Amino acid sequence: MIEDAELKYMRAEILDRRHQNGACQAFISSDFSNGTVGDEEVLTRILISPFHVDRKKGIMTKSAITAAETSGWSVLREQQATDLEIKTTAEGLVERARSSKQPNVGVYGVAKFTCKTIRDFLYIDDVSGSYCVYDTALKESRSHAEIFQRVFLTEKEVLSDRRKYMTAALNDIGIEPVSSYRGGLLSYLSPA
Repeated sequence: MIEDAELKYMRAEILDRRHQNGACQAFISSDFSNGTVGDEEVLTRILISPFHVDRKKGIMTKSAITAAETSGWSVLREQQATDLEIKTTAEGLVERARSSKQPNVGVYGVAKFTCKTIRDFLYIDDVSGSYCVYDTALKESRSHAEIFQRVFLTEKEVLSDRRKYMTAALNDIGIEPVSSYRGGLLSYLSPA
């Protein structure tokens, strides 16, 4: 994977240019990985309020997946993630979010969906999946994976529309409240 800090926000474009149509999803992307992400695997996105959700409507916002167009949209492989890994990840997300001085920052809930939901998403004229999922396990986060939108030579309007429709598709699946996810594991991080 691409690790150069200067290229961080170009990772989606570089991957899509080098491996068009998500071809490298079939190969292990990390030395720490247990293998490629299978279509039936459940992926989990920890949602931080107010950045990733509209609390009044109880839905995820497009900003929750925007990073898929640049640096990668981080998710965890639910069956592989330990409680400690989830807590450490959530604590890091909340700490960064609280540094923005926004009120009521915390874990709102999680979005859980199969990898197939992401890979099978097709926008109007796309002939192959609009999004790709890579196993990007880290030394300190073995269940880490990332989702990238296919962006190379794609108009900004198409990127925005894909994001809009993908968010709607994920909202149809729903958000699991922080109070019930893994028996309330992250409840201590819920918004004030």
